[in-house]
Amino acid sequence: MTFSLTLLAWTFLIVGFFLLKRYLSSRNKKLFLKRGYVRSYLLVAFLIFVVGFAVSKLLPQLSVDLSFLQLHSPTIVSKSSGSYLYKIIAVFTEVNLLGAFFAILILFIWAYYLRRLDFFNQEKVSVSLLALFFGMLCTFIVFPISDLQGYLFNIEFSQNAFYNLFVYSWFHIGLVEELVKIIPVLIVLKFTKEVDEPIDLLYYACLSALGFAFIENLLYFRNIGGQIFIGRAMYSVIGHMTDASFCVYGIILSKFKYKQFKPKLVILYFLLGSFIHALYDFFLFQEWLILFYLSFLIFIQSWAIIINNCINNSQYFSYKILPEYERLKVFMAFSFSALLILSFIADGLIAGSEKAIETYWRNAFSFSLLIAFYVTSISSFDLAKGYWRKVDFSLTDEFNPNFSHKSLLRIFSNNTINPQNRVGKKIKLHSTRDNPVLASAMSVVKGEIVDRIKLRRLNGDDDHNWFKVKLDHPISLPSQYVNTTLYIQFESPFLSLEHDKHLKCNLRLLKTPEEGSKKYQMVNFGHIFANGIDFQLPS
Repeated sequence: MTFSLTLLAWTFLIVGFFLLKRYLSSRNKKLFLKRGYVRSYLLVAFLIFVVGFAVSKLLPQLSVDLSFLQLHSPTIVSKSSGSYLYKIIAVFTEVNLLGAFFAILILFIWAYYLRRLDFFNQEKVSVSLLALFFGMLCTFIVFPISDLQGYLFNIEFSQNAFYNLFVYSWFHIGLVEELVKIIPVLIVLKFTKEVDEPIDLLYYACLSALGFAFIENLLYFRNIGGQIFIGRAMYSVIGHMTDASFCVYGIILSKFKYKQFKPKLVILYFLLGSFIHALYDFFLFQEWLILFYLSFLIFIQSWAIIINNCINNSQYFSYKILPEYERLKVFMAFSFSALLILSFIADGLIAGSEKAIETYWRNAFSFSLLIAFYVTSISSFDLAKGYWRKVDFSLTDEFNPNFSHKSLLRIFSNNTINPQNRVGKKIKLHSTRDNPVLASAMSVVKGEIVDRIKLRRLNGDDDHNWFKVKLDHPISLPSQYVNTTLYIQFESPFLSLEHDKHLKCNLRLLKTPEEGSKKYQMVNFGHIFANGIDFQLPS
C-alpha cells in the first residue's frame, strides 16, 4: 500500500508541476483554468486525496452486517434451474440492493455520457429508453442460445488455448452476445426514422450494450464488493459498448460513407466486434493480464476513432461544439472519481476500514491512470468535417516491415487522437526571417481560421490538418497569388493559440489560374508564425 500511495502522490505532483508551469507561462490564465483537462485534474486530485483521506477517517473499524440488503427467494431459485422464465425472474429476485444501487449508478453515468455524445441532434428520450429496455430484454436470449450450443457442440472451457479463444470465447460467448446486442439497433433502424446521422447508430448500439451490461451487473453484484463496482464500470461496461460499436460500424459505413448496403463490410465488422469481445474474455480466462491491458487500451482508442468519425460526418456538423466536449471531460473525471470514492465507502462497510483503506490506496493509482486515459481519449475529439479516419491495426509499416516488441506500441501511437480544433479562432500571423518575399508583403496581419481542409501530400496521401485563414485585410503579394486567404498547417498539434506563442506553421498560397484554365494551384511558401489574437510582438 505504501508503494502504491507514494507512486500515486508522485504522479499527481509531476502532472501538477507541469500544469503549474503551463499556467504561469500562459497569457490567458483565466481561460487556462477553464480547460477541460485542467479542471479534470483538479477534480480527480481533490476527490482521490482530500475526500479519500476524509472517508478513511470516517469508516467503521469493523464490517457492518448488510445481509438485510440481500433479496432471496428459495422458491424462485429452485425453479430457475429448469425454466427460462424463472431464470429471468431470478435475476431480479436474487439481487443485492447495494449492488443494484451501483448498477443503476453505472448505468446513469454511461447513459449520460452517450447522451452528451450526440452533440448536434439528440435522439428522442422515448426511443432511447426503448433501445435501452430492449438491450436488457435481449440479454435473456443468451440463455437458450448458449444452452443449445452446449447441447449440440458440447462446448466447455478447456486447457487448449486455441480452443478457448476461437470456440469457447468467440463462438460460444462473443458471437452470441454481440448478436443479441445488435437486435435493438436493427429494431430502431427498421421501425423508426430516428437514424439520420452516423452517431445515432453508434448511440443505439451502445445503449443496447449498456442495457446488456446492466443485467450482467445485477448478476455480478449479488456478491457485493467495492472494487467489483468500479472495475465493472471502467472495464466491462465500456468493453461491451466498444464491442457493439465495432459490430455496428459496418452498417454505419455502408449507410453514411458508401451510401449503399455492403453485406461483406457489415459481416466483417460484426465478426471483428465479436472477436474483440472474445479477446477480452480470453485474456482474462488465461490470466494474460499484460496482453489484456494493452489490447483494452488499443480497443478503447479505436472506439474513440469510431466516435470521432461519426461526429465528423454528421449532416448537422458544426465546429462550435468544442465547449460541449470540454464539459464532457469534466463530467467523466468527476463521475469516475466519485464512483471510486463510493466503492471505497462500500468496501469499508463490507470489510471494515483497515482492509478497505489498503485496497483503496493500492488500486487508486491504476484507476487514476484509467480516468486520465478516458478524459484524454473518449472525450477528446478532432473535429474535421467529412473526415473518415481509419482504425489502424497494422503491426508493421513501410519503414519497419518486421514484427517486433514495438509493434503493439505502434498500434497505440497510430490510433492516438491529437485534436487540432482551431476553426473559429482569431489569429495574428507574421513571417519568418528566411522568407523575404513574404516578409516584404506583411509585417503582422490579423485573420480568422474559417475552415479545416484536406490537401494532398507529395506521396499522394490526404492530409486533413490544413486550415484556411481569411485575412482581415489583403496583403501585398504578387498579382498571381490570392491575397485575402492563406492556408496553414501547424507543425505541432499540442500547442495552443491561447497559451503559447510563435506557433510555427507550414504555409501554402493559392495561385490564380492561368489564362484559359479554371484550376487554382496550391504553392508551398515556406513557413509562417501564428499567435493568438491577444499576443503583442515586442516593439
